[in-house]
Amino acid sequence: MKPLILSLALVALSLPCLASAQDTPVVHAPVPDAAPPAPVPPLVVAPPPVVAEPPARALVDYSAKHLEIHPAWAFAPYSPVRVGVRWGTGGFYGPRSHWHVGVGVPVVAPPLNASQPWAVFQQQKRLTVPEYLGVVGDSVQAQALDHDIRQAKTWSNVFLGVAGAGAVTAVAGIVQASAAHDRFEYDNAMGIATLGGLGIVGGLIGRSLSSAHAFELQNDFKESLTFSETEAAVEAYNAQLRKDLGLREEDTGRAPRVR
Repeated sequence: MKPLILSLALVALSLPCLASAQDTPVVHAPVPDAAPPAPVPPLVVAPPPVVAEPPARALVDYSAKHLEIHPAWAFAPYSPVRVGVRWGTGGFYGPRSHWHVGVGVPVVAPPLNASQPWAVFQQQKRLTVPEYLGVVGDSVQAQALDHDIRQAKTWSNVFLGVAGAGAVTAVAGIVQASAAHDRFEYDNAMGIATLGGLGIVGGLIGRSLSSAHAFELQNDFKESLTFSETEAAVEAYNAQLRKDLGLREEDTGRAPRVR
């Protein structure tokens, strides 16, 4: 019984304390304001790089002086009206020609192939081999080629002299045969005339072959040079020309290469 009385007494004593605790206002500590967000820097877009335009005069000079390799019959000269026949064997003259009548038009260069006849051009002018060697400054090969050309022309003149001597001999034989008094003199004279005729034929054939060889040395690049060395020399010349004119490779493009 006593424990129950003690419990009730404790509860009675705690009630006033609970009431005073409920009447006391609760004071909360102030919460500091959050820091403002950091300012975002404005987005700066870098301007595109300014590419200097190549000077127009330099481009004109490069266009006039640079070298290109094309098929040998590209950019062939043409007239308003072309009538006639040409004959070729497929060498540097181009494909075999035939009778034709038509209006001349510029020739569009076909794809380049090193196994076919090719040549070096400056604009639309086809250079001879000596002209090309002079442009790229290859004096050693130019001198060797000039020696071969002069030698071929010398032989051409020699054979022309043989043909001339044969003509003189043939005429002398004919004249002597016309004045022969017997069959023996006539046969001897006709033999001389025959030898003269052979001299004419042989001299003309020799002159034709020597002249053709000299012409090929001057105009047929495959006869005098290899494609690889010519291509390397052309690219080196064009690169130096761009450097001298202050141009970049992307300003002018590359010379056509073999495909």
